[in-house]
Amino acid sequence: MCFDYDGYAEFAQESYPITRKPHRCEACRAVIPAGEMAKHTAGKFDGAFFSNYLCNVCAQLELIIVRSELEEDCRWSEAWPPWNDMINYAEEAHMIWYDEEAAAWKGKPEPGADLRQLRLGLDEFYKSLRAKAEGETI
Repeated sequence: MCFDYDGYAEFAQESYPITRKPHRCEACRAVIPAGEMAKHTAGKFDGAFFSNYLCNVCAQLELIIVRSELEEDCRWSEAWPPWNDMINYAEEAHMIWYDEEAAAWKGKPEPGADLRQLRLGLDEFYKSLRAKAEGETI
């Protein structure tokens, strides 16, 4: 299932800073405490500037979803899930599930991962897919 958007950002920049103050995760709405690595995206969309954060766990989940979408032959621009629907998508795809007895989500990645390294790994994976596709068509 590739994601289709009505439009794209005029420009955007992502980074993986250690937060200096608390922020709210755009995907799960949890508070990201100061001192935690998170994904920060800033840019301009539909004439308005934006600045958003994803907590460490949701940023990992996003990268897992993107890799899964790329494996299903989605284009890079179509592989990124909308943040406001990412948790629902992961649940429907059986990547995560809610355990009623434990009253907690299961299958979610553990917090504390080095998001920069995970993103570099995704970029390398995508490059290898493109190289493979170009090699097959020659």
